Amino acid sequence: VTVTVSSYLRLRLRLRLCLRCRPSFLSDKRRRRRRQRRRDAGEMSELLAKWVNEEVGLSRELRDFAVDCANGFLVGELLQRLGLDKDPAPFRDNDHPRSIISNFSRIAPIVHQLDLKFTSNQAN
Repeated sequence: VTVTVSSYLRLRLRLRLCLRCRPSFLSDKRRRRRRQRRRDAGEMSELLAKWVNEEVGLSRELRDFAVDCANGFLVGELLQRLGLDKDPAPFRDNDHPRSIISNFSRIAPIVHQLDLKFTSNQAN
């Protein structure tokens, strides 16, 4: 069988496109594990939100972590309520970049003291 370079490249490109577009190449076991991880993360975030809303009582209700904690205000307020942040200056509740940087620069040392993984990429 003679295979030319162009036919080989076309075949290789088709195979790549098929692998990218079709999730059916993933095994069922892998798909089930992914779904279970998403479910577990959802349940954990619901439990955490319930605890924060009912027992801690922040200035506003926590509904969606990604949205509500994006500027660092609620995280900072939570750390203050738990007595982990001793700085009396208030956290800023707005989406201005300076406020976000200020909030997360105060949060980062506290999180590192608790031995939690926290990087600047996670703050973004």
